Amino acid sequence: GTNSCSCSGADTASTPFLFGTAGEGITAYAIGADGALTPLSDGKATPAGDNPTYLCANKAGTLLFAACESEPSEVRAFKIDRSPGAQLLTPLNSQPAQGSAACWVTLSPDESHLLAVNYTSGSAISFPVSEAGIGPAASFAPQEGLKPLGPNPNRQDGGHAHSLMFSPT
Repeated sequence: GTNSCSCSGADTASTPFLFGTAGEGITAYAIGADGALTPLSDGKATPAGDNPTYLCANKAGTLLFAACESEPSEVRAFKIDRSPGAQLLTPLNSQPAQGSAACWVTLSPDESHLLAVNYTSGSAISFPVSEAGIGPAASFAPQEGLKPLGPNPNRQDGGHAHSLMFSPT
């Protein structure tokens, strides 16, 4: 038997930061009690747009969200159905992340909103979520304070957002 399920995203298209891409989307695995990974859906990836590089799921295990490090950036929602014979991941919808190179998604503690950050543009964005997927953006926070340049101007042209965390309080 399996104790849980894990999904991994893959780089599907080249970008200035992602080289040697060969992925096809999101692949799901069962995690056995011994820690062994077994591919689900016959090991076939679910198409998920360009570069679904970071994923998060809701606590109920019914929704999966992906940050797509594409140009333009977007976030995508998928329904998870673990019923025997069902398609495990079904695409629901996507929304533009209003920035460049979305690299992180996370749910608010009450799971009412999905938040994403864009690496290259350094911005953050919030979307309402429901079992139907991701709603239009509720709030957008652009990156501020991009100057001065770092010591390596080829890689440090400004701030690059990597993630967003919630305070425990």
